[in-house]
Amino acid sequence: MLSDDSNRCWGHTVRLLGSSPIRPLAGSGRIPSSEPVARQRRKIKPYTPPAACAVRVIDRPGPTVATVAWSDPTACYYGDQTWQAGIARHPGICAACGKNIRRGDAVYMPRRKPLPANADAMILAVVVQNSMSPHTGIG
Repeated sequence: MLSDDSNRCWGHTVRLLGSSPIRPLAGSGRIPSSEPVARQRRKIKPYTPPAACAVRVIDRPGPTVATVAWSDPTACYYGDQTWQAGIARHPGICAACGKNIRRGDAVYMPRRKPLPANADAMILAVVVQNSMSPHTGIG
């Protein structure tokens, strides 16, 4: 049972949360922003994988598809996540090797439906291609 002070504090917190002028868009789960879309795009920060993240390419079912094992104890675990080849839309760091990724580099990214927790992650295409080669130690 909560004390009177705890009840008062908790009730105040709940009222503050309920009085927020920002509401999620209906059915989207997203919070709208008052900033123009163009300004939001400029704010994209380079993706950096968590330090504790373990990434391994486990299969290449096709020339533009890879199956990746992704383990991040702070956020998510995907034992066999499908990644698709594409072009980096923003700079970042390769989740598998730590090299810099520039906008326009050939990369693999997680499929976005449903949106995974590591949706902004990227792996350089050359790393994915080399990971399944018998002469490399990767994968």
